[in-house]
Amino acid sequence: MSSVIHLARFGSRGGAHTMLAHTGVNADLLGKIVWHTDAPPHSSDVIKPFVAGYRLGDTYIVQLTRPDDAATRPGMVATTAAIVPVAVLADLDLQVLLARLADMGADLGPPLDSAPAPLVGPHVHPAGAAALASALLARSRAAWVGSFLTDAIGCLWTHLSPADRARVVFGAAFHPDALSVPTSTRSIVAVAVPPRVAPRWSNWPTVGADSAASADSTRDALFGDDGGRAAALAHRLGTYPPLECWRHLAVAAEFLADVRDLHHESVRALLQLLGLLQPVPGVGAGPKRDAIARLAEITPAATFADVRGLRGVPWHTLPPGSTLDDLLADWACATFSDPLRGDDFADAAAENIVADGDAFQQALAAALENAADRLVPTWAAEAVLRHPRGADATSWLVRHAGSRSVLDAALADAAEAVGAVPGWVVAAAVRHRLPCVHAVTTDISDPVAAWQGHLRDVPRAAAADDILARRTGAVGTVRAALGLADAALTDRAGRLVAGQPVLLTGGDVADEAFRAVWTAATHHGADPWRFVPPADAAAPLLALVASDQPVDAALLDALSRTSAADVSRHPNRAQLWDRLPSATAARFKAATAAAFARSLRPGDPAPEPQLQVAILSSDILGAVAHDDTRQAVALLQVLSTARAEHASLVARRGRFAPGDAAELARLVVDRRWRAAAETIADLAGSRPDLQPAALRVGQLFSIVERLLRLVRFSDDVRNLATVDELRDALHEIAASIYPEGPGDNALWERAGGQNADLPDAYTGRLRWGLALHAVMRGQRGAPTLDALLESMIADYPNNDDLGVLARSLQERDGE
Repeated sequence: MSSVIHLARFGSRGGAHTMLAHTGVNADLLGKIVWHTDAPPHSSDVIKPFVAGYRLGDTYIVQLTRPDDAATRPGMVATTAAIVPVAVLADLDLQVLLARLADMGADLGPPLDSAPAPLVGPHVHPAGAAALASALLARSRAAWVGSFLTDAIGCLWTHLSPADRARVVFGAAFHPDALSVPTSTRSIVAVAVPPRVAPRWSNWPTVGADSAASADSTRDALFGDDGGRAAALAHRLGTYPPLECWRHLAVAAEFLADVRDLHHESVRALLQLLGLLQPVPGVGAGPKRDAIARLAEITPAATFADVRGLRGVPWHTLPPGSTLDDLLADWACATFSDPLRGDDFADAAAENIVADGDAFQQALAAALENAADRLVPTWAAEAVLRHPRGADATSWLVRHAGSRSVLDAALADAAEAVGAVPGWVVAAAVRHRLPCVHAVTTDISDPVAAWQGHLRDVPRAAAADDILARRTGAVGTVRAALGLADAALTDRAGRLVAGQPVLLTGGDVADEAFRAVWTAATHHGADPWRFVPPADAAAPLLALVASDQPVDAALLDALSRTSAADVSRHPNRAQLWDRLPSATAARFKAATAAAFARSLRPGDPAPEPQLQVAILSSDILGAVAHDDTRQAVALLQVLSTARAEHASLVARRGRFAPGDAAELARLVVDRRWRAAAETIADLAGSRPDLQPAALRVGQLFSIVERLLRLVRFSDDVRNLATVDELRDALHEIAASIYPEGPGDNALWERAGGQNADLPDAYTGRLRWGLALHAVMRGQRGAPTLDALLESMIADYPNNDDLGVLARSLQERDGE
């Protein structure tokens, strides 16, 4: 970006205030500047020279306005403006630039090549500058009454950052509602006000050259009068704060200077200020770590009231690391190990420590739990049980322990080591819901009652169940499982029974508790029929299934692999299929279907569709066909779901007596099972037992197809087709290959016929009908049938249908 500072002159021309000259300023920008170069509104006829500064886009405008005594109209002014690129403000000495504008004559001359160099020598705060700085730090605006605003603004300018310099707005005005310079909500505004209108500015802080400087540490920090402490901190933080944040910087610098002597609240305040001044966690790590180090030093001894304040520290702005976790862990350990600090620890526990709380609550909960886990060893629990006030001590431990399971296990181990424990221990176990302590101390003279109270009074814990199972023994545990409906106890009993089957004897399958333990033992590898014969188990188990009651799939699966899987005589058999597990149902169906398939007779009622599907499966129907072909045909007749593929299966697997073959053929013809007819015809070539059936099912084929499939084993073509059928077949073939009739391709003449005697009709199909009639009758002028067929075969030697038809006609004529 260019560092050239252009100049512009505005004044009277033709009685109006306008732009007079410039050194190369953009016309749009000049059009904006001109509105801020005239005399302030509400001014008197005579005004004094004044300076102004304000930002317009990427430029900062500095201007000097004087009365124009040479103008034709009174009250006119002349203004000289410097258009300074915002990027140049870091190097700009405002007072030197204003002096250059004051010395400029009527000719503007060339633009300034760069920002005027600062004056050399020590900086001295002019009169009123301190008061002006304090006012702007407090309110970001001030009314300057009287003269010398230029000196005060120039002084303030030297102490501001480039970003704040661009926010500075100064000028002259007569009324707070009529500023001639543009401002925004972020502007730092100083307005020169004549003394006679000062009362109008009562809502503004008012200062002047004669204003005394009050004590103000923030202003001293801004001016560097604090020994440069605040500026040094800003440098370490990698930031130069805006004017409104210098108060934070001044306080933070003061705190940091005495950080080794700060108490907990002050250190937290320091960290809040540092986070506000530099929110980027990886920047300004030095000062932040100094404050954290002091906080870590004093936190272990802090009260909980101070520790609670850690929630307000902006941890996200501090250097990465588990700072809060470490602080809380150190505090929790120091507090929990000190018997004189119980109140602090109790206050912390009362802080609504929940898993879904804020980050501070979660970190505090973790620190307390970790401290309690590490500071409640097993050997200490035994001392608690022997202590005169052991009940109170246990209650305190339960309230404060980070892990109740650790405390429960420690107290249970101690109770077993002590042996005879005080009566309060059992009550404490129930009250504080300590399952392991309860399992160690409860009365086991009645195992069922012991387990019932254990399951009812304390939360479930596998370790506690192990303790009570060990105390009640295998027999007592199985007794309890048979008396109580508890899934985990039942599983434990099943595991015991699998290892010692004698623990479960004489049970009733209809009893749900017995069935549950029996099932559990089966899941753990026991043979279910060690306890109950399949024949005794089938009826009650299948009754439950039929009534839609739950039955374990493992028992049903085991039952389906026994002879009891045949439910052909079950009264509610049809209700079982959709309620059994699919794989199990398949085995039940297979066993039942195998029995049904060999007993079903014509006239019997057909079984339900699901069972019919099983009977007609290839495994069962095929086996029946192999063993008893007549029974297989009967199944096809009785079962409504039988299809052509089932008849084909019977034909392939069976060996047929003539009567059975006839029954099969009749069934195939009646039900129009063409696919089965094709199978029978194909098999009959090598299966003489199927040849009678093949001849009967041939009626489902066309004439040509019948000849193709059956002529191989037929004794006489007459058995396969009549003369009329052969003639009709020849008619169809001829009409398809010679669509114009016998004269097509000179066929009639080539076969020996006379064209004059060739019958004629409207269509080729009709002409063929008349021609074949003449040939079959041997009519004069018509060729012989053999000659006609030979000519047709010569034209179409690859037409199989024509070939087989010709051979059949010739065989019939030969006979």
